[in-house]
Amino acid sequence: MYWETLPSWFWFIYYLFLFATFGTAVSSLIKKRLVIYSFIVFVLVLTIPVNGMINGIERGPGLNELEHLIQSFQQREGWSLFIVTGFVILFIWWIVFFKVALGMRRKDQLSS
Repeated sequence: MYWETLPSWFWFIYYLFLFATFGTAVSSLIKKRLVIYSFIVFVLVLTIPVNGMINGIERGPGLNELEHLIQSFQQREGWSLFIVTGFVILFIWWIVFFKVALGMRRKDQLSS
C-alpha cells in the first residue's frame, strides 16, 4: 500500500531547521547561556521527529504527514498537541536566541 508524502524540499527545510536549532541549543548549553531553555529545546529537537514518525505510521491512505498532523490536532490528540506546542517553543527559541546574541554583540561593541 502506498501513502502520500510531502515533497523533498519540505523535508530538507524541516530537517535543516531541526539541525540548526539543535546546534544553537548545544552552543548555548556549552556557553552556559539560557541553560534551562536550551535543555528544553535540546530535548524537544530529539523527541518531536521521533514522536511524529511513530504517530505518522498510523495515518490512512491519501493523507500526507502534515495533513495527518493537522487532522489529529483538530481532534485534540495528545501527540499532535505535543508536536505543535513543541514547534511553537522552537520558534520562540529562535527569537530569544537572536535577542540574546544581538544583546551580547551590542554589549561587546560598547565595551570596545
